[in-house]
Amino acid sequence: LAVQESLKKLHVDNVASDGSSDGQNLLRVHLILHWPHCDPNISWMECEEEEERLPQYVKDAGPPPHLNPNAWKDSWRALEEL
Repeated sequence: LAVQESLKKLHVDNVASDGSSDGQNLLRVHLILHWPHCDPNISWMECEEEEERLPQYVKDAGPPPHLNPNAWKDSWRALEEL
């Protein structure tokens, strides 16, 4: 969801998966999973508090990732499919 929202804000809606465009300016976006999961042992991460502050549509997308240590794999797959 975060990547899709960022691309919308950049007005990227006509770029093919191979990076080609429809004749307009080409924009390449590189993404990284900086913190692949929230670690409740790191105090400043505030995993549960951050989840509570999310908008409802984000909560509706699936279970909180901090409850699943392998949730980053789903994020990785989603980026590959994008």
